[in-house]
Amino acid sequence: MLLIIKFIVNHTNSQFGIRTAAADRRRSGTTTKMDDIQNREDIELLVNNFYERVHNEPNLAPVFEMPQEHWQTHISRVINFWENWLFQTGSYNGGMMWVHLQANEKNSLTTERFEQWLALWFLTTDSLFAGERADFVKSKALEIGQIMNAKFNSKS
Repeated sequence: MLLIIKFIVNHTNSQFGIRTAAADRRRSGTTTKMDDIQNREDIELLVNNFYERVHNEPNLAPVFEMPQEHWQTHISRVINFWENWLFQTGSYNGGMMWVHLQANEKNSLTTERFEQWLALWFLTTDSLFAGERADFVKSKALEIGQIMNAKFNSKS
């Protein structure tokens, strides 16, 4: 967890050039506070900004290198995953652990990588949204990351 804190301190939003609908609304004067995640469009914004950051991290980018058609499938599944958790849409049909087991075989999903992934997720979420749903996606990501990290990196 200490690495997450160090990573967050060392990476600022200005470094990533984040595009945010919520920030645009604040600049235009239509809102003075950050909005919570409201719909699929907000989830798409979050996921796309998050992976923009991931692809700029030398330690994480190799994990997510794949053919374009696989990339689009991955993004859709991630969006569906979060949409289902937040709005109970039934749009996600499972298989998350299996996909990550396969990724771990190609590029070891180390504790350091999990911590960087979580730090970027927290930074991205906090740069775009504030509220119960934003807190939920951070909490759920932390829970999932801890479970996966324990499975992949336990010394048994």
